[in-house]
Amino acid sequence: MRLIANFPLLLLLFISTSCEEFNTEPMVVQEEYDNWTVLQIPNGEEAHAISGSIDDVLVVTTYTKVYATKDAGETWDEVADFSGIMPGLLERNDSLFIFGAYGQGADYDIASSVARFSLDKGYTWQEDKKNVYSRLSVPIKYVKAENEISYKIKKNTFKLDGSETEYVGTSDIEKTIDDYTAKLEIPFEYILNNLHLDDQNRLYVAASYGTVNENGTVKPGGRNAPALVFISKSPLP
Repeated sequence: MRLIANFPLLLLLFISTSCEEFNTEPMVVQEEYDNWTVLQIPNGEEAHAISGSIDDVLVVTTYTKVYATKDAGETWDEVADFSGIMPGLLERNDSLFIFGAYGQGADYDIASSVARFSLDKGYTWQEDKKNVYSRLSVPIKYVKAENEISYKIKKNTFKLDGSETEYVGTSDIEKTIDDYTAKLEIPFEYILNNLHLDDQNRLYVAASYGTVNENGTVKPGGRNAPALVFISKSPLP
């Protein structure tokens, strides 16, 4: 009888502990910079591939899902759940292709293996059953503008106090003009996952939420963290 009488209390304690584990303080992200706008996808954790424009339809893949917005990030529609990261998006004519795999190329990573394609800017997806688009691919973490200026994400790792463990730090963006490469000045410090240029040459940067520790390492935001997309307010030269 005592065991039965205490069971509701044990259950209540379990529920309370579970809630305390995941209901952490709200993430605070600066929403505006002088030259950049920040979009947040609630509970997205990580932003990866980006397609489209904030002036029309913007499509973003996150840790497991695909989201689209028609109002510049005010609201987001969950348009697909592939239960895993889709590392690349490619617009071609009236079609949008989403890729399920990636590999290392000579100068940058490449997304390959078309998982689905969309004819309505990402709101519905179809299988490529006949493998018509099997040879398509798209660069990851790299974009090149029509004026031949390119942007590339540079991953930063380091070791602490002689340890052999390699820690991940915040990312940089490198800008290359002809043969000259320099660091692009950006006001945010996050792990960056991908880049996109829209038809106005504005740069979109996909990022994972995380806080920078005193030693320079990055602490991930966890399952309730937003996925972040930074957008340059003006076209980048």
